[in-house]
Amino acid sequence: MRIAHFTDTFSQRNGVSSYIHNISELMSKKHDVTIYTGSGKGNGYKVVNYPRITFPLETSYEVVFPKRFDVKADVVHCHTPYFVGFWGLQTGLPSVTNTHTAPRNMFSMFGANFLEPIGWWHISRFHNSSDFVITGRKSTAELFRKHGVKKPIKVISLGVDTRFFQKADADRAFNKFHLPERFVLSIGRLSVEKRSEYVLKACRELRLTAVLTSTGPLMDRLRRDYPEARFLGNVSEQDKADLMKAASVFAFPTMTETEGLVLLEALAAGVPTLSTNLPVLREIIKDGDNGMLFNSYDDFKKKLYTLTRDSSISKKISNSGLKTAKQHDLSITVSELLKLYKSL
Repeated sequence: MRIAHFTDTFSQRNGVSSYIHNISELMSKKHDVTIYTGSGKGNGYKVVNYPRITFPLETSYEVVFPKRFDVKADVVHCHTPYFVGFWGLQTGLPSVTNTHTAPRNMFSMFGANFLEPIGWWHISRFHNSSDFVITGRKSTAELFRKHGVKKPIKVISLGVDTRFFQKADADRAFNKFHLPERFVLSIGRLSVEKRSEYVLKACRELRLTAVLTSTGPLMDRLRRDYPEARFLGNVSEQDKADLMKAASVFAFPTMTETEGLVLLEALAAGVPTLSTNLPVLREIIKDGDNGMLFNSYDDFKKKLYTLTRDSSISKKISNSGLKTAKQHDLSITVSELLKLYKSL
């Protein structure tokens, strides 16, 4: 089968690009896979790079300008509701879209959440132009239905390469980044909606070391306000897995989330997780069993203290979290995707 993925983000470090890399690498073992995007290279699959410029308001992202030419594929899978994603839907080939993006993700970095109704109109138009819509969570499917998506929706977990994260090396992370024995890890864009400051503030008050990866519009201010924290910038997939393996707690205080791939990765690495009590995350985490959920900053700080001080609780949560991750193994996700592709 010839499979074409269309995405405006691929070389950047985020959940969307990780998902596309993961499924494409596994699919390419038996199928012909091509990625159409701005920049990036493949690993066992082809990548077609379109002309692009740096997005002026967020330099880690690109504005991509697709060229018009024939795409030879049996099915197209479009991941982003921007230029490349929409161009994939113009090929006239059987198509699926993924609900990776919600309007709050689009506008919060600019303080323009009042534009969310326009964002929902735009995103609904994108998904309604496809034959089928894929979402990672039931609650996300309900949200998109509520905001006008009418095409059939199938829930397929984003999947996680459990073997890769289980094989991660904590000692490698400690040695490479010169980390203390106990630290709290947070992975995500340093932007308002990700609430990185929860981690930084709580770690300061509890006298813990906060380690943050990625970049974002708040990076300069946060580094200035919290000089005791460790800001590692963007890291490789291997470094990310090693950091998760080494961390005492993985903190995920985001205000908005459509799927939560990085949370599944943390579970697969065996690190206790502390996450915002959002519907989409409740589908992954059962509070007090395979992770902890919080409802306020005070609740976050209290549970962070518990996870870093009570080894019996953190070990129980780690073991249960690993069982959850195995239920979302990447091989299951790819199998479900291929079944859907073939049906189209």
